[in-house]
Amino acid sequence: MRVAVLLKGFLLLGVSAIVFSLPAYATGGMGVMPSITDEYPNSRSWFIFETDLNNSVQDSVTLFNHLNRTIILQVAALDGLATPTGGYTLVVNEAENKDIGSWIVLDTNEVRLGPLQSKKVGFTVTVPSDADVGSHPGGIAAWRIDDKDVESSSPITIVTRIAARVYLTVPGDIIKDLDVASIGYEVQDDEFIFTLNLGNNGNVQLYPEVDLEIKNIFGKTIVEKTEPLGLILKNGNTKPTVLLDKKLPLFGKYTANFHIRYGISLIEEQSTDEYIDMQYVFYTIPWLGVAIVLGVLILIFGLYVLWGLWLNYKRRNTKTIKHIIKSGETLTRVANKYSSDSKKIVKFNLMKWPYDLHNGDTLLIPIGTMTKAERLAVVNKKSPIKLESVIIDKGDTVKSVAIFAKTDVGEVIEINHLRWPYRLKEDRELLIPVVITKSDIKKPLSKKTHLSVDKVKKNPKK
Repeated sequence: MRVAVLLKGFLLLGVSAIVFSLPAYATGGMGVMPSITDEYPNSRSWFIFETDLNNSVQDSVTLFNHLNRTIILQVAALDGLATPTGGYTLVVNEAENKDIGSWIVLDTNEVRLGPLQSKKVGFTVTVPSDADVGSHPGGIAAWRIDDKDVESSSPITIVTRIAARVYLTVPGDIIKDLDVASIGYEVQDDEFIFTLNLGNNGNVQLYPEVDLEIKNIFGKTIVEKTEPLGLILKNGNTKPTVLLDKKLPLFGKYTANFHIRYGISLIEEQSTDEYIDMQYVFYTIPWLGVAIVLGVLILIFGLYVLWGLWLNYKRRNTKTIKHIIKSGETLTRVANKYSSDSKKIVKFNLMKWPYDLHNGDTLLIPIGTMTKAERLAVVNKKSPIKLESVIIDKGDTVKSVAIFAKTDVGEVIEINHLRWPYRLKEDRELLIPVVITKSDIKKPLSKKTHLSVDKVKKNPKK
């Protein structure tokens, strides 16, 4: 039994299905169960019939009032349905009947029961001439129509329905055919849940069970269990789930063997031996742990790259002297000649033990760090060059400075780290590249030169 929530004014309309419990029903002060008759002197859980086309079957259902006050019940015959997870339910109302619900005629559809009273309601099931061979599930449902909740002013109305199942089988060529469309799994709160997508292509309802065996990568069985997969009506589909009782390790490869038996019957005395065997291989990976490990590896790699860039930067900004090895020279002698450390020479030249030196080899001897001017000179690839300061006069521009220095505007911008819009203030000092000639070597350092607009215009090539 489940509670159905219906919109007021649309009682029993627009609701997909209502689930009923097994085997007989008593709730909300009322009860429904198959009647005890001469043919069935013992209590029954369900109505089970088997009859040919155009034949009729008569029986009765007993309704109970367990309250100390009078109640009124609405009674209806409805088609059976299977829920997506394999449960049993009925259609919402008689208008939705397409099968056995429309074959059943009740003696009455409304019953008034006094306090603690019970009453039998007879019914007749007539199988039409065009009925399909196989099973036809349904139910006799009852619900209270005197309940105050129905007349409530609330926009939501709660109606409780109870029912007794009806199973009718039309004899003929019975076909049991189960289709396993897919198998999948998911992990929720460290619990492993398998979902099976099953279809019934036969003409009778199926009650499959699965024998599940899970093996680890070494072939050892770590899980064994048997579980029912619920009801699948003919031409129906369901997606039952299987929850593992045992938690699997969060990392590994596993093989799940499914032995699905579907010859089982809850209403037939004997079951046949139909089954399907399927194998499902899956991997469990702790994604959070993997993400943390990958993050750490990326961080380590990033630090390694930064360290390499830093070493490369230091190497490129180290002043060196080229030394050509002469016959008989050793690493220690070369280091002493330049007052350097042999270890630094080995490291800078990426030498490997035993540090053999041969006549004509070139060694770079580190002698210090480049100044800013020397670095800029190397960047601009003018060799040999020096950087000379000029003082900006009123009206000077980057272009006029570049013309004066016989270079391009981009080089002036890069050497002086200028920013857009490249406005030059009067008396600002700028560096410009100057090519060194042999005559310049003996000359003393030049003083800062004043740059004027007039000078650039009159002598643009100077």
